[in-house]
Amino acid sequence: MKMLKKVLIKIWNKIKYLFGKRKLENGKIINGNCWVACFDILGFENLVNGFVKQNGEDHLDVFVRVYYYDILKEAKRGVKQHRELLDRIEYAWFSDTFLFYIPIDKKGHAATVIESLARQFFLGCIWKGEEYPLRGALSAGDFYADKQNNIFVGPAFIDSYKYVEKQEWIGLVITPKACSELQKVDLCPPDRGKYIEYEVPVKQEKIFENNKIVIPIVTEKLFAFVMIRYPHVEDSINRMKKEAEKRGADESVLFKYENTIKFIRQTRLN
Repeated sequence: MKMLKKVLIKIWNKIKYLFGKRKLENGKIINGNCWVACFDILGFENLVNGFVKQNGEDHLDVFVRVYYYDILKEAKRGVKQHRELLDRIEYAWFSDTFLFYIPIDKKGHAATVIESLARQFFLGCIWKGEEYPLRGALSAGDFYADKQNNIFVGPAFIDSYKYVEKQEWIGLVITPKACSELQKVDLCPPDRGKYIEYEVPVKQEKIFENNKIVIPIVTEKLFAFVMIRYPHVEDSINRMKKEAEKRGADESVLFKYENTIKFIRQTRLN
C-alpha cells in the first residue's frame, strides 16, 4: 500500500510538472519564484490626454503601438546575452504600470536577460524614445500571474511596485530582495559597470503634522542604474523638467527631476 502511494505521488507530481510547464510555455499561468520588473510612468494621465487632444479619441491604437510596442521592440534588440530566453519573458501593461516577469533559474541567466531588458526599456522611455519620465524596480520572489484573466499577485510584485512608488526621482533600482537572490549566483548587481550603490531619495509613510498630512523624504542605499554612461540622458531629463514647468507641475514633481539631475552629476564625478 505504501509503495502504491509513493507511485501515485510520483505520477501526480509528474502530471503537475507537465501541466505547469505547458501553462508556462503558453504564457497563461506562472506560479512560483520569479524575477519581476515593474515600471510606472509619471504624469501618465497628462500623456494620454495630450495624445487624444492632438490625435483624436479614435487613434488610441497608435498610442499603444508608439508608446509601448515600439519601445519594447527596440528594448529587445538591445539585449545581448541569453537572447534565447527573451521569448520566456512575459509582459503586462495596465494604465501607467508595466510588468516584465520570468521564472528564476539556477544559473542566473533569467536574471541577466530580464535586467538587460528592463534597462533597455527604461532607456527607451527616457532617452531613445519620446522622453517619458518613469521609475522602475527589479525584484524577486513568489509570484502568481494569470495573464489571460489579468491576475497578478505575490510578494515579488508587491516589492517591485512598492520600490517603484517610493522613489523620488526618475530611475531604475534593484530591490534588496532581488539583491539577495542575485547574490546566490554572484550577480549583485548583474552588471557592476552599470550600477552603483547610492542613497536613493525615497518616501516614508505618511505622517500627520500641524494638521496636515506630510510625506517625509529620506534616502535608502540601493543599487541604482548609472545613467551617466549615456551622455544624452541628462539633456532628456532637463527637457522633461522644462516641459513639466510649462505645464505648471507642482513642486513634488519638479523635485523628482532635480533629484535625478543631482544623481547624474554626482555619478559623473565618481
